[in-house]
Amino acid sequence: MGDQVFHFIDIEGMRYSHDREPEFCPLCHHAVHVQQRAWTLVEGRWKWPTTLEIVFQCPRPGCGRLFIGRYEPTTRSGDNDRIFGLFVLNDVVPQEPKPPEFPEEVSHISPGFVEIYAEASAAESSRLMQIAGVGYRKALEFLIKDYCIHLRTGGAEKIKETLLGPCINHFVDDPNVKECARRAAWLGNDETHYSRRWADRDIDDLKILIQLTVNWIHTSALTRRYIAEMPQGGG
Repeated sequence: MGDQVFHFIDIEGMRYSHDREPEFCPLCHHAVHVQQRAWTLVEGRWKWPTTLEIVFQCPRPGCGRLFIGRYEPTTRSGDNDRIFGLFVLNDVVPQEPKPPEFPEEVSHISPGFVEIYAEASAAESSRLMQIAGVGYRKALEFLIKDYCIHLRTGGAEKIKETLLGPCINHFVDDPNVKECARRAAWLGNDETHYSRRWADRDIDDLKILIQLTVNWIHTSALTRRYIAEMPQGGG
């Protein structure tokens, strides 16, 4: 197995090995050297161990919380030997998603987008994919409508009442924002409908298009800001 290091645990007179320990705390998201606090074997039929669960503690003073590493049994062969009773890390629970970060200008334009996107991300981290897709679609709508309202001195009620697709077509002038937002809306609508139009695309494509839309809105906001702050040449 080369230079790979295995960890050993004795449970009720039997020795078991596992491959690695979590390198990050799933709750505070910092890189840590975890501390083992307890462990147990989950048995299936005929008392055969199906999962090794180890309770870890984050050593950071600002965290110190407990979480569980779940290991699945396997058999791995090395160059000159075979290791039996080896468990490999499969999952870490619970996990608290790291809040997504967006540029200050975008957060100022649409705080509702930031809040809804964070909730959709939390749903995705909990593997609630059907809920997450709908959440990302709602976040996109808040972003686009708040962006349009931010740029226009009037017509806020009209923008709010307009469906997302027509809103993008009629009220978004920046071509990059428009084209990325349109495609994000197409995939977002797939997350809310019974049948999917874009079968070769998934939630990751939706998130990429939302991020592209965010990037273009950020660029547009920064451009307007510097043009406004520096209306004339200084030399």
